[in-house]
Amino acid sequence: MTDEVTETEDDPDEYYVIPGEAIQYLPAEWREQLQAMADDGRAILKSVDSELSQLSRLSFASINLVTLKHVIKLAEKTGSEWSLPKGPAPEELKRLS
Repeated sequence: MTDEVTETEDDPDEYYVIPGEAIQYLPAEWREQLQAMADDGRAILKSVDSELSQLSRLSFASINLVTLKHVIKLAEKTGSEWSLPKGPAPEELKRLS
């Protein structure tokens, strides 16, 4: 049994990182193809930017929620009394987000 790895040009899992400074030394047809791929990538990222921002905010909110739950459990175990500081009214929170 041989451990030969076959690679194809169309392998979707294969990618290369090329520094921007090196692109100028590539042949013109390669530069054009790379520029087209970069433009396509930027367009895709721009189209999902708002969803990525929402996902990021959701991620931060879940971290805060877990932390708050942990603080509440610790307060219950120690018998400490505590209250949340007064914050903006719900209408203000809606306006800020």
